[in-house]
Amino acid sequence: MKSEAFQSLVVARALFDQVDVLMYADNKYSSSAALVILQDALELVLRAALVELGLDEIKNLENASFDQLIADLRATGVAVPKTGTIKAMNKGRVTVKHHGQLAEHETVKNFVAAAQFATAVIMDSVFNVALSEVFAGGQLKDDEIRSFISAAADHIAKREGFSALLCIRKAIFVAIEAEYDIGPYADPNVDRNNWSLLLSSRGRSAPWHTRTPQFIEEHVQEPFDFIQFNHEKLRVDLMEWGINTQDFWNIRRLTPAVYRKENEQDFVFETINSFDPDLELENAKYCLDRAVNVLQKIQAHKDNSRSNPYGEPRALKLRRETTKYKKAARSSETAGTLPAETIILCDNFLIGLDGEAYVKLFPDFSAKEWFWCYVVLDDCYGYEELDRDRLRLEDASPAHLPRT
Repeated sequence: MKSEAFQSLVVARALFDQVDVLMYADNKYSSSAALVILQDALELVLRAALVELGLDEIKNLENASFDQLIADLRATGVAVPKTGTIKAMNKGRVTVKHHGQLAEHETVKNFVAAAQFATAVIMDSVFNVALSEVFAGGQLKDDEIRSFISAAADHIAKREGFSALLCIRKAIFVAIEAEYDIGPYADPNVDRNNWSLLLSSRGRSAPWHTRTPQFIEEHVQEPFDFIQFNHEKLRVDLMEWGINTQDFWNIRRLTPAVYRKENEQDFVFETINSFDPDLELENAKYCLDRAVNVLQKIQAHKDNSRSNPYGEPRALKLRRETTKYKKAARSSETAGTLPAETIILCDNFLIGLDGEAYVKLFPDFSAKEWFWCYVVLDDCYGYEELDRDRLRLEDASPAHLPRT
């Protein structure tokens, strides 16, 4: 779905929700207001459909009338049902808006039904999704985060402020707070240098001194204390993502604390010290807008990342006993030896600091080897078929390489 079309549909859904609220009043004033909003909502749906179909690229839609939008959409082959009633709705809106005459509730009720039916048909034909499934944050790619934001929007529509705040905080927990969770380090029998912990995203951003059973025993008094921020890193990350730091802290202050253990589905949460439903609903609306903005910026930052696809490691066999070096140079500190005929997994090949060709090995985590090591390429079988021009082995000039 195109971004412009998506944004129009989000606004249209909000307007349709307001129409439903106004129609509950069952009086001419509210019904007349609903009629004005209803026409705007349907017009946004029509424009969104035309944009999604690409008609805006060949035709100027900015000055197109309501009737012209309907004609243009029908010309693309999309059915627009209840056309007569919809055009009558537009004339009724003109009467209310420009002449100050009130509309009858039953008349507007018929217009609402026609507009909703037409919208359902258009959404199914063009977007293959119902308008009720379009919400702020609907373009978030993470399924779990998107589901929390969708649930929050639904709770707000039902005036369930606390439930909405809870869902918003769950989304923030998954997107940001989980990286500061020191819960996995609580077991004293688990080495915190364990490679699975070091490579896990869970807790990787927490301060190193907090990732110990002793710290947890002394400082964690409730589940929410497992979140230990590295405030400087968090501040830098928020700035890099283009997020107002105050928005993040406002969301945390206004939403209930939540926590979920790694590899579990259920959250634990606390209540908040406000028992005013109206205030909770107001805070939920505030937090939802800012949470969606935060999450979209994090996603955009990730989407802008580019890297080469990471292929499978290459297996080579050593032709003789060889030394592992901590740097790509024979003069560097060694990291042990490997016997002849050993199968090694290499990451890539490179010209070393001394001008020789080296194989860069994957760290051996099982041996608590956390750093890259290097062996001389000539000590290996299976490299002869490599593209030596790409390696630039023949043209490498040691005189231009730094020496240890």
